[in-house]
Amino acid sequence: MEHKITVHGFSRKNSPSEAMSIAASVFAALDRQESGISVDSGNMLLCDFSGVKTTFKDPDGITWHSATEFRLIMN
Repeated sequence: MEHKITVHGFSRKNSPSEAMSIAASVFAALDRQESGISVDSGNMLLCDFSGVKTTFKDPDGITWHSATEFRLIMN
């Protein structure tokens, strides 16, 4: 089975730096780290960054939002 997940991070700092740092930490924790990810059923074969990572200001005008997408392949 193939899945796409998006991990969201949020920050109320005055700049996007914290939201970008959250995205970088998510990337480091998940990209190509299949052996460190446990699942309740099946096996994680691949956890791969999909190439989509963005940081933007939410419509509230206060919150910085990061979104990082990954492709998962499991059996």
